[in-house]
Amino acid sequence: MNNSLRQYYLKTIGIQAWALNSSVDEEIVIDYDNEYIPIVSVAKKEPQPDQEPQPDQEPQPDQEPQPDQELKPQIKDKHSNNNIPPYSIENELNKTPALFSSELLEAIHTCKQCAGRSARLNALIGQGVDKASVFIISDAPSAEEDQHHQYLVDKSQLLFDRMLTTIALENHYFYTGIVKCYSLDNYATSDMDITNCREFLFSQIKHIKPSVLLVLGARQAQSVLNSKQSFNDLRGQVHYSDIDGINYPIIISYHPAYLLRNPEYKKEALDDLLRLKYCVEEASH
Repeated sequence: MNNSLRQYYLKTIGIQAWALNSSVDEEIVIDYDNEYIPIVSVAKKEPQPDQEPQPDQEPQPDQEPQPDQELKPQIKDKHSNNNIPPYSIENELNKTPALFSSELLEAIHTCKQCAGRSARLNALIGQGVDKASVFIISDAPSAEEDQHHQYLVDKSQLLFDRMLTTIALENHYFYTGIVKCYSLDNYATSDMDITNCREFLFSQIKHIKPSVLLVLGARQAQSVLNSKQSFNDLRGQVHYSDIDGINYPIIISYHPAYLLRNPEYKKEALDDLLRLKYCVEEASH
């Protein structure tokens, strides 16, 4: 990849980039989180006449990412005044007009199959555009997402927007969860939860007819691909899965919330985004 293009991608998703200015033996650090570009001179250390130069220390190998452990967040009283309009089928239809049928929205909203999720405030349908190129499958909603009745809020939403802007797909996606409801009693997503929501998810995919599926997180990837392989083994390649007679290419990557806690994996996420972009372009030919 062209180095200047890679630097642009790194800049967009907030990765600090280093460049070597060989003419003056100094390193220039480009801090994309600030409005200025500080230049830090680093003097080369010459070996002393009576000392033998020490070999460079080898970098320690990166540790494998540990499974994303969700913390059980504190829930506000559902009757508290947080200026968030209540969920309703009418509001959902107004928010995403003609995206899904009122019958599907009603079925998701009134579903009570998961007893452990009865404390949820909302059933989250998803957000994005109709006939999107990319269909994104994430985890069940968090407590905060449940309160705001939308997936991704605050810093996660900001990072996610920057990631898709990097590959010019910010207006070409639909984002939803593999499970539609938050669980106060059982925060972990179980196999039964996923089974109960599977038909809802497949109905959404069937309607959107995307070019590519982007699956965020290990649990979701294993479920969609019906695989017991680890997240590290599933990442870094293009998978294919038949859904309703269509063989969809599938990319596995990190959830934005995980990247916020573990920014060292942003570069790997960038590789996933470029792979996603390639699949979208191939599907359009």
